[in-house]
Amino acid sequence: MRNLRNVLVLLMVFLSITTGLWAAGQQEKAKAPVEIVFWSHLGESPEFVHAFAEKATEAFASIGLDNYSVKAEIIDYSSYEQKYLTAFSSGKGPDIFFGRATDWALEYGINPIAVPFRADTQKVWDEALIDFMSKQGVIDGKRFGIPYEASVGQMLYYNVDHFIEAGLDPDKPPTTLDEMAEYARILTKRDNNGNITRGGYGLRYLGAGGGIWDKFRTIYHQFGAVALSEDGKTANGYINSAESLAGFQYVYDLVNVQKAISTTFDMPETAFKQGLVSMIYREPWLIASIAEDVPSLNYRIAPIAGGPVGLVAKQIPLDGWNYLVNSQSRHIEPIMDMLIALCNVEADIYIHEKRQTPPVIEAAFDSDFVRSLPYGNVLTAYNDSLLSPEYAQLGGSQATTIAGEEFVKMVMGGQTPKQAVDRAAVRMDQMLRTL
Repeated sequence: MRNLRNVLVLLMVFLSITTGLWAAGQQEKAKAPVEIVFWSHLGESPEFVHAFAEKATEAFASIGLDNYSVKAEIIDYSSYEQKYLTAFSSGKGPDIFFGRATDWALEYGINPIAVPFRADTQKVWDEALIDFMSKQGVIDGKRFGIPYEASVGQMLYYNVDHFIEAGLDPDKPPTTLDEMAEYARILTKRDNNGNITRGGYGLRYLGAGGGIWDKFRTIYHQFGAVALSEDGKTANGYINSAESLAGFQYVYDLVNVQKAISTTFDMPETAFKQGLVSMIYREPWLIASIAEDVPSLNYRIAPIAGGPVGLVAKQIPLDGWNYLVNSQSRHIEPIMDMLIALCNVEADIYIHEKRQTPPVIEAAFDSDFVRSLPYGNVLTAYNDSLLSPEYAQLGGSQATTIAGEEFVKMVMGGQTPKQAVDRAAVRMDQMLRTL
């Protein structure tokens, strides 16, 4: 009996030791480094991309997950969609990625991969976001993403030195499309062979059709044009309407009548920084890029030019870019916890300072940072502007990508404006019928 008791005692000691060793091993394993991979195609603002990763890593640490870190990887925009699709199909995609909810949301997206937020994570962000951004990343009441910045949309960047050289008053930038076309004509310079050496306006015609459309629509909507029916199911009668044709015709004339646009220059923002174009439309992020690349550039910022229906500039983005979470990630729950911790004013301002763009949390708008932004005049003008149409319905971004492709073909001399809108209507409806 005594021997049995001794055996039991030894067994209990052994189990206690092995249990302790197992627990220690599990604790050590729990603290093993975990790398959360984040993909973004915002290569023009690498500091912004890495700032998100930095603050996300700090958010993990603040909830006791100091073994977690976020690694940012920048994906080339021109091929980002294909790279995403290839990675997701093989189960090797990032944990967090940059995209549109309508493209990637589970159940709703064209390529369903992004997981809806956990209820408590959604609640925190729904309550924190500034009102006009509160619906971005939300489909059918489910939040799939966090908007990357508050939408200001496009603004007019213009070269002050070019204005003065051409005899234009830099204190009076164009306020109508007619004025902008005339300014562009005056600002354009040519060599002895008639080739444009400085374009009056820098047009986006390179890259993916969606990005091209996004820049063109800033002009397009000034004519009262809308590319799709309100339910997003029909393009015919909309993309090829008289108003739509007028928008296409305006750019066609800038290229072929005013001859103020070169179709040989690089991206408009690159050409603007190089002094090869005098005016472009672009978002606020370009400010930080200019400060870094060409701090001596003498330029100003103004509201975009209005058209026949007035100034269409105010944006309530429903289909904008978001931080999305891959449903294939092995770390969804910790990421949801991190996103709650990331929802704070200090992090929001820190991230957006890198890009000089407005933050997304309402409380962050009452800050010295927002008051210091160099486009306060634009924000004021846009507050009184007309609402810019959005295409957040299922297939909306694919349809407008097609419109962008036909627009480029027109710009490059491959078809007339009428042919462009008619072809776009046919192709867009064909695509929409497959959904």
